[in-house]
Amino acid sequence: MSTARKASSPINAPSTRGSNKPATQAEIEALPSTVTDRKTAEQYLTQILICQMPGKTPLPVITAIRAVAFILKKHIACEIAEAAAKQLSDNLTPHIVQHVIAAIAPQVARVLTTSESLTNAKREKRTSLSRQQE
Repeated sequence: MSTARKASSPINAPSTRGSNKPATQAEIEALPSTVTDRKTAEQYLTQILICQMPGKTPLPVITAIRAVAFILKKHIACEIAEAAAKQLSDNLTPHIVQHVIAAIAPQVARVLTTSESLTNAKREKRTSLSRQQE
């Protein structure tokens, strides 16, 4: 396999299997490493790799790290936007409902009053017609 092919291929499973099958997330996380979670990842990048970047770390590695940082930044921004939208929705919905109810309540009251007036007028008309027929 050529070097260019290996550089562009996905993360591969440990070579002990003799396959180039892409590793699963669980397999990647199970590999021995000093980076095991978000906290250790931040510590590793801050204390070791970033300090060594000038001159010691190959450009493709630096570029890959930058790419991951930009992708994470986008995901974090999306998560923040979703959380803000949910909070706004949760906080504003009850107030909007109250304002809509307050705005339409007088019209609903007028419709109810008119409906009751029509019902009473109809009842009186029937009573009047019944008396005339007797």
